[in-house]
Amino acid sequence: MQGVSLIFKVLLGFVVITAALILFLYYNNAYGMKILREEVSKTNYTLLQSHGLQMDSGLQEATYYLLRLITSDTSYPDLITLSLFPMDSSNYFFAKQRTMRSFTNNLDVFREVDIFFVYSKTTDDVIFATRDQHLLTESDQMIRTEMLQTADDPNKSWRSTKQGDHRYLYRTEKISPEIIVGAVVNVGTFLSPLGDVRFGDKGMAMLLDANREPINDSAIPAEQMAVARGAKGSEPLGDGTYRMSYEGVPYLLIGYPLKETGLELAAILPEQDLLRRLTFFQRMIYMIPIAGTLVLILYFLFLKKVLQKPLQDLMNGMRSIMRGNLEFRIAAGNVREFVFLTDTFNKMVTQIRYLKMDVYEEQLKKKEAEYKHLQAQINPHFYLNSLNLIYSLSELEENALVQKMTEHLAAYFRFIMRGSREYVTIEEETAHIRDYLEIQKLRFPSKMFYTCEISDKLLEIPLPPLSIQPFVENAVVHGMKKPGHVFRLDIQIKQSDSNLACMDIRVADNGPGFPPDLLRALQEGSYAGNSAVKHLGIWNVQERLRLKYGQAASFAFENLTTGGAEVTLTVPIEQRRGDEDTHD
Repeated sequence: MQGVSLIFKVLLGFVVITAALILFLYYNNAYGMKILREEVSKTNYTLLQSHGLQMDSGLQEATYYLLRLITSDTSYPDLITLSLFPMDSSNYFFAKQRTMRSFTNNLDVFREVDIFFVYSKTTDDVIFATRDQHLLTESDQMIRTEMLQTADDPNKSWRSTKQGDHRYLYRTEKISPEIIVGAVVNVGTFLSPLGDVRFGDKGMAMLLDANREPINDSAIPAEQMAVARGAKGSEPLGDGTYRMSYEGVPYLLIGYPLKETGLELAAILPEQDLLRRLTFFQRMIYMIPIAGTLVLILYFLFLKKVLQKPLQDLMNGMRSIMRGNLEFRIAAGNVREFVFLTDTFNKMVTQIRYLKMDVYEEQLKKKEAEYKHLQAQINPHFYLNSLNLIYSLSELEENALVQKMTEHLAAYFRFIMRGSREYVTIEEETAHIRDYLEIQKLRFPSKMFYTCEISDKLLEIPLPPLSIQPFVENAVVHGMKKPGHVFRLDIQIKQSDSNLACMDIRVADNGPGFPPDLLRALQEGSYAGNSAVKHLGIWNVQERLRLKYGQAASFAFENLTTGGAEVTLTVPIEQRRGDEDTHD
């Protein structure tokens, strides 16, 4: 495992220290911004609180006035008269005039109220007084369409409504089942004291309902609407203040709840407007990362000249030695420590030049000897099986079969006699297997058949000899033990689906399958040839292929659900070498 370079460690240490300083500066800058937000929030919250208390006081006084009309006000007899007499009577007329005069006088007292009204169910007449003459035409319709509908609601509070392009707050009270009085406040008039307050270029004051919907009298830009609606899910800063972003622009929303209405008096302030007067903070935001980057670049150039270049020369020399170039020498530098290192390195290379490094060649020779030994162990195993076949065919006294068997047997032993070769082609290996299977078919006519499916592009691929035959022989020997059973053997060689650089060699039969203990040992890799001499061929193949291909060779052993065993060998596809002798 390669370690971390010295240059990297030194640079990392400097980066950590520099990053800590930058973070500290950022923290100070962020802390200053936080204090600024808190102070701005407190100042604006105090402003909103002052206006909110004034608004609550005005609405509260208007509420008390409506309640006095129900009980003790001098206008109470006139209001009762409106429910007792018809509209064309003189009593009704004079009572109506006195009521309108009383409402007009009280509009001068309650500056927040724009309309006082009374409604008589007996005559279906709305009597009102307003300070805004433009409301004369729409006040009657506005009072009838919505305000009278909520008179029976037990939840007595100020409500909001919209009429045309304007927003209003209203409250109604019942004097009797036939008489309803109420007061109406224009939201625009209500917020007018905040009109002279500067909240920035995109800032503004507004009233918010319980659902965070603005109910200002004037149109509200979509950006401010989105900020108001998203306040509840944003970062709270205390005192009714929230911090959020809309399309990358940070905002502060400061709110003060109005007790009389259930609404919230709010102000939206863009943070960029707060920073315009604080140029130091703005400059620091940009200068800190730039200054840190410049310092890192200068320090890196210094390290590259003083430390990295001598170390890189030394590492290049070591790599050159590893590639076998013993003529490489490192030029001396001007740093005392590195002069000593380079001089020592050059002397060591001179000494290594006179040593013969052959450890690797010895290891290769050792593995090759092991491979040859394992390959030679297979031949006696095949000879014994061949003698048994000859003996069986001789007992049958079938000359034609003996002649055919002799032809296959000659080809079979010709292949065995050439077993000292390092590689054979897939085509040669499978031809040898067919000779073996044809001999078995002659021995057991009508009791076995086989298929052999090979991809054409794999026929010339080299493979260690006798890599497939032991698995075929094992399948025949154990699969033929099942009485009254026609034995079937399938051989398939194709390019691997999971790794195109490998090929899958599959040998499957319909015999009894592997015994459970043996199958488990094969799958776990704990199976050894010494534990069962009759399976020596399989163990030899495993060892030979692992010596040749290492971890690239794999073996899979399974029992098929339909009966029988399946062995799959996966080995790399290596192109045939030009100097390999695969023929006689």
